[in-house]
Amino acid sequence: MRQKLALSFQGDAARGCQRDAEALQRMLQAAGRELSAEAAQLRSTAMRLYQAELQALARLQEGAV
Repeated sequence: MRQKLALSFQGDAARGCQRDAEALQRMLQAAGRELSAEAAQLRSTAMRLYQAELQALARLQEGAV
């Protein structure tokens, strides 16, 4: 995409477009890393909740026996 934009402009406009595209790419990469970290935390929280539910179920079953 950056190459297509660079071909559409010349001189200072092309350089400005290139800088903007690079800045956007860095922002998207940072957002991707943040989303990945959030997803990992959500998975961890879900696993802890699942384990707690299993333990609660086991305790209930022990009490019913």
